[in-house]
Amino acid sequence: MEGLKLRSTLGGDFQFEREKLFKKRLSAAVYDPTSLNEGRVFNQTLVWNNTADFQRTFGDHRISALLGMEAIQNHTDYLGASANNFRRNDPLFRYIDASIPEEIGNLGASGIATEWALLSYFAQAGYSFKNRYVLSAAVRRDGSSRFGRNNRWGVFPSVSAAWNISNERFFENIKFVSSLKFRASWGRLGNQEIGIYPYSSLVSTGDFVYVFGNEIVTGATILETGNSNIRWETSEQSNLGLDMSFWGDRLSLTADLFRKRTDDILVRVPVPQAGGAVRPPFVNAASVENKGVELGLIYKNRAGKFNYNIGANISAIRNEVLSIADSEPILGGFGLSDGALTKTEPGHPVGSFFLYETEGLFQTQAEIDASPFQTINTRPGDVKFADLNGDNKIDDKDRQHIGNPFPDFTYGVNLGFNWNNFDFSTLIQGVYGNDVYFLYGNFAYETQSRGFNSYRDILNRWTPTNTNTDIPKVSLDDRNGNRRPSTRFLEDGSYLRIRNVTLGYNFKSLLKWENVAGLRLYVTAQNALTFTKYPGLDPEIQANANDTRGLGLSSDLAVGIDWGTVPAPRTFIAGLKLDF
Repeated sequence: MEGLKLRSTLGGDFQFEREKLFKKRLSAAVYDPTSLNEGRVFNQTLVWNNTADFQRTFGDHRISALLGMEAIQNHTDYLGASANNFRRNDPLFRYIDASIPEEIGNLGASGIATEWALLSYFAQAGYSFKNRYVLSAAVRRDGSSRFGRNNRWGVFPSVSAAWNISNERFFENIKFVSSLKFRASWGRLGNQEIGIYPYSSLVSTGDFVYVFGNEIVTGATILETGNSNIRWETSEQSNLGLDMSFWGDRLSLTADLFRKRTDDILVRVPVPQAGGAVRPPFVNAASVENKGVELGLIYKNRAGKFNYNIGANISAIRNEVLSIADSEPILGGFGLSDGALTKTEPGHPVGSFFLYETEGLFQTQAEIDASPFQTINTRPGDVKFADLNGDNKIDDKDRQHIGNPFPDFTYGVNLGFNWNNFDFSTLIQGVYGNDVYFLYGNFAYETQSRGFNSYRDILNRWTPTNTNTDIPKVSLDDRNGNRRPSTRFLEDGSYLRIRNVTLGYNFKSLLKWENVAGLRLYVTAQNALTFTKYPGLDPEIQANANDTRGLGLSSDLAVGIDWGTVPAPRTFIAGLKLDF
């Protein structure tokens, strides 16, 4: 049939990994005894695609249709071994048999296999008339092994439309507008990224042995609680857009308004401590809405031999939790003895900071006596916390939502030009209005009993002769709770960063080599400069689960917490590009 194309593809990704980690004894407290861990991993992913694609043009009408299916299957095997106490440390003896096998528990071995699969069916249809009116619709049905049998399948439709007004006859006389298009779209997407077997409880056997009567019985422990009722997390998004260009496409403008609502969000919800150390189950816990605007502007022109372009973009997004399934707030950002740093509940952003508010430092005992009760150990030089509920004492009821981990807006600017044989480009990016909880500062300012240095600012700590400071007095045991989650460590995370600067020169016109199309020498600086008031190592912190209890809670619940992110490296590159 004319316009019909059938296609079938089968592919595979095969990965073999070998890992080896030898920890040499550094001291009686560090890597003692020596240890060796070795592992072998085989990862196999098979992908099978089948599609039928039909496209035809009838006069001013163009239609298209696509039907297809995709099957993905993954299998992973892991085998590991470990040993402690090695007689020698040099590389020739870093093998399992070189350890001292006589000691109990010296040798260890482990092995596991995992599988997951995804089966999808999809269809798409499109129609356009004179490239003025464009319609498109699609639907896909996905089945994932990561959900139980009753909730394995999800259906996700979408539809979009566009009107190219500049192709209309009545628009022909508007010369300064090169193009004008309105866009609208709506669709649903599903999320299954929640591990491999979240619907089933994981049990470990052999760790405990019991004696009942005259028989020895092997015990079992639950490592992770499953939830057979979990289902696809679904995001529904609608979008209105405008594309315009002026004066022969020298100036281009793009604008988008969008609303995205995510329902049945899959997260691990903490269980009461009475539940033990078991990892909590995934649940479809909440609904969250993101809405915002995105704007982009590009101008390009030339003046003689000087060609240049300037681009800028800005986006503003508002995040809000709409509902939680069991009406109980979800805590996150664990890591301190005082509990969670964030509290996710309706009316606030995901991972909203839940903190005490500070009011400076106590200067005298008389000021302590006249203030709401904090602790019996509160002394001059300690942090003063605000009594927000007015009950004349400081406790957990005085914590409130303070600060937003999401920026008011993000922006970027790119510049470029070329003149004769020179070319130049730069990219500037930044965020404004977000808050970061400087948890690393909590450690860096309060490490008197730890084995590493503090920030230099601690030299300006409070003392009876140095009272004009916001650094509290030194304390080994923090009896006042100066380190409790509070606005003391809440910082402005705004920054502007020069991401990339490149300067190049092409020698082709000077060399006049017949077989050489170009010879370009260039130098590049990445992350050249960062402008920020943030006191940490890097205001652009990386996502971290921030959960020292090992429960694997979602990092989305603690997106604005800085545990000491390794700063983005400043890199300088010089290169030579030769084209034939």
